[in-house]
Amino acid sequence: MKTILVPTDFSETAETAYDFAITLAKNLNSRLVLLHVYQNPAPVAEVPFDVLNDERRLLKEESEKTIKALKMKMDYAGNLAYEYLSLEGETRNIILTVAREKKAELIIMGATGQTGLSSTLFGSISQSIMEKATCPVMAIPPGFTANKTIRKITYATDYHNSDITAIEKAAEIAAALHAQLDILHISDAVIGADEEKSLMRHFMEKVKNTTSYNNLSFQIIHGYNVEERLEKYVEDGSTEMLLMATHYRDFIDKLFGRSITRNIARTSTVPVVAFHFNAKTSVKLI
Repeated sequence: MKTILVPTDFSETAETAYDFAITLAKNLNSRLVLLHVYQNPAPVAEVPFDVLNDERRLLKEESEKTIKALKMKMDYAGNLAYEYLSLEGETRNIILTVAREKKAELIIMGATGQTGLSSTLFGSISQSIMEKATCPVMAIPPGFTANKTIRKITYATDYHNSDITAIEKAAEIAAALHAQLDILHISDAVIGADEEKSLMRHFMEKVKNTTSYNNLSFQIIHGYNVEERLEKYVEDGSTEMLLMATHYRDFIDKLFGRSITRNIARTSTVPVVAFHFNAKTSVKLI
């Protein structure tokens, strides 16, 4: 991965995402782009123009001052190519535009923002970026420790063609973290166990033909509701990072949508990486 984009709202969770991104970027030999987006106040008829102008200037100065202070961590990391940006505009659009212009291959951001309303808003932005970005997006939950040793990451597959490409990216992340990459399929028991195993063996062969990463494992678990079973898998501590395509839309909505106001740590304390694919590339292989 040549470029990693880290949007920040200067919250505690965003800073954890930033710290983790620095470690990952160094291990991947990637370039890091740190981004803060600030929004100027909308004009109000009762407020004089010069007052609004002063507020805009102060917002810009505060954003630039804070992001310059944060960039010192990248200086301290050493041997890390980076840049930092402070831009005005609508947060979602700016993040997606910068990701496209900088050719980001991974976006890492906090799953929530600052306390109160902004926490919910930044969580909503994280979910929106997960759905719309063309590159993988990693959401870091509250309470995650940036220097935590991650020994196992899991890619949830439903045997789609797009999963093969995603697993290659997942292998890059696993290698950078020196972690085991587990390829997980959740069976809804529609087909027999022998047929399920045969499908997994076929998929396993395709994966092994496209990635040279050796620390791989494959498993099948059963559950009639795939999203609930996947949620339980995370809650049980069976993985320390979960990667999936946005085929698991219901689960992503639950994790970063409705649960956001209840603090998503109840549902997940692990980073979640979403890969976005369109219908054409998401055709099932088997």
